Amino acid sequence: AGICKTHLIEVNAPDRCLVRKVKVIKEPGAIPRDMEWVFVPLEVIVRHYLSGSAWRRFQRGELSADALGVAPDCEYGVKLSQPFVEVTTKFEKFDRNIGREEALEISNITEEEYESIVAAALAVDEIIEREAARNGLIHVDGKKEFALGANREVVLVDTFGTLDEDRWWDAEAYANGECIELSKEFVRTHYIGTGHQAELKAARDAGTDEPPIPALPQSVIDETASLYASMYERLTSVEF
Repeated sequence: AGICKTHLIEVNAPDRCLVRKVKVIKEPGAIPRDMEWVFVPLEVIVRHYLSGSAWRRFQRGELSADALGVAPDCEYGVKLSQPFVEVTTKFEKFDRNIGREEALEISNITEEEYESIVAAALAVDEIIEREAARNGLIHVDGKKEFALGANREVVLVDTFGTLDEDRWWDAEAYANGECIELSKEFVRTHYIGTGHQAELKAARDAGTDEPPIPALPQSVIDETASLYASMYERLTSVEF
């Protein structure tokens, strides 16, 4: 679409593809400014609706209404007046939201490169939103990862626009006031309901051992498999 290059070389099977390998340097600030084909150690998250972890942080007062561009008494699922871009760490034990200055320090990229990455993420989302709408879907938010390729040009890498990286709602249900989760948030919601996520957060905050992840009930596994198959068809218009 003329936005930026990708690491895709070819799709060589229905369920796999060949991609360009990039260098990965995990030490913060250690990437040379002239290195090419190197992974940018950041995750770029673009939010279009107030939901998920952003909603929970908003409720806790960690995200302000002004920053999000919403009313202080807004409800879950409200559409944001403009995309809300966040950046997180990639190689720490847990992904951590960071500001622009720290993102530049960790990645050692230039201001111009940073701006190009954010612009690419926003432009890709415009395409995703348009295509999703054709299939009765709302693209709520999603994450993307990038590298710097030849001549330090921005390259989109890894996967994106899937149920693992992005959040989706049913457009008809949303128009009727309901946010139906059509992504891995479905599984996350299960663990929130069982109390596991709260236990996990408490352990991380305290620096203690994390509790073991309880096995999913077979009913949730079956529902998740069905969801992924049906969403594959809705996103691609190809029979699973």
